[in-house]
Amino acid sequence: MLESKKIFIDTEYYVRKGLNFNFSTLVNFKELCEEEELSNYTTSVVKQEVYQKIHDSVTNALGIIKDFKRKRHILTSIDEDFNCSIFDIIDKNDIYQKATLPFDNFLEHCNTFIVDSTNVNSEDVLKLYFNQAPPFSEKKNKEFPDAISLLSLKSYLSEGEKLYVVSDDPDMTNFCQTDTQLISIESLEKILDLYNQHEHNISQKIKEYMEHNNELIKEEIKNQFEDYEVYNNSSWEDSEVDEFTVLSIGIFEPNIIDITDELCIVVFDTDIELEITVTGPDYNNSIYDKEDRKHYVFGTTTKTEYILKTFTIEMELSYEINNSTLENIEIDNIYINGASSEIEVEIEENSPYDYK
Repeated sequence: MLESKKIFIDTEYYVRKGLNFNFSTLVNFKELCEEEELSNYTTSVVKQEVYQKIHDSVTNALGIIKDFKRKRHILTSIDEDFNCSIFDIIDKNDIYQKATLPFDNFLEHCNTFIVDSTNVNSEDVLKLYFNQAPPFSEKKNKEFPDAISLLSLKSYLSEGEKLYVVSDDPDMTNFCQTDTQLISIESLEKILDLYNQHEHNISQKIKEYMEHNNELIKEEIKNQFEDYEVYNNSSWEDSEVDEFTVLSIGIFEPNIIDITDELCIVVFDTDIELEITVTGPDYNNSIYDKEDRKHYVFGTTTKTEYILKTFTIEMELSYEINNSTLENIEIDNIYINGASSEIEVEIEENSPYDYK
């Protein structure tokens, strides 16, 4: 049962979702806020933290483009018509400003309450710090932003009011466990699932269907992988994925983030074990020319690794309801990692074990 309609989303959750404010869960949450079914709360601290994360991501992306431009000369000399906008001069300030717009629009459409730290007592923060009480700890003793955010939220709530804190940060969770007004919950998906349980009795029947058809759903996820490309994003230059196989799919806990009388959207995280075979230049047996200061590679090498990676799965189910019974249930669509068509892995030519 949903204990409060007031929701605070920590920076950690936004980062976990790749700062993608078109992610289905955030879109559905925004719609519920627009309908005043739920209320979004954030703090001035989190707002600035998200801006900084966006800025850092843009800086990293611009660095990749800059590196590409340094190596583009052969492309620009092929044909004048080959040039594209990526070669144009980039206005960094304009890019930074545009990159924050999705977050600003999200906050605006959610009718977000922005809580500042005006009423936070600095002595309360220092007391938590020196006592190493959550969100501070021996390993994380510099969590002043989290402490200010949590105390800001508490100062805003009236006596008896409660608010959900969406975060998978254990220190924030520990703080909430010592408080009667702040309720820790690890994901926004679980918030929407609780909302839909409260609003729709049919949601429990959907979960029962998924539990009884667990193996079928795993097989559908496995088949979906065949439509995706896997690429190697590692420091092993020019290496490419030859083939990959899904070995196993772990357990999952479905969260219903949207539901109607005809269809629903279910989101969950699950661990998937992959066997990846990659071929690339054999730098281990290359020859280094001191005069040219360059490695000369004469062959390739192939490496197979087994990796366990957590994926976010989104499923669309359609059905008919007859006397509170689900009939003709079908899995219409499955998306892996949102709606991406590529899976990123990192397979190096030499793993840490190769040096032992």
